[in-house]
Amino acid sequence: MSTAPACSTVIPLPLRRPESTRLTRAAAGQAAPGPLQAWIATQIRVLEFWREDLIAQGGEWRLIALLDQHAAFLREAGEL
Repeated sequence: MSTAPACSTVIPLPLRRPESTRLTRAAAGQAAPGPLQAWIATQIRVLEFWREDLIAQGGEWRLIALLDQHAAFLREAGEL
């Protein structure tokens, strides 16, 4: 069985957006709250699906805990 080589190219990303393109929280919330909230809710459902699948298969508990942690982060982000 052959596996594809791992990606070895690292693309540096800026740590911050330039001031001219940065949005305030209020402006970001006004930009598209519906689609963003829908995306966050979808990500939470996907995480919950995989979490339940891992539990059913006796998956690695550390991965399950990380999925729980990420879902909690997304829930909090969805409340902003």
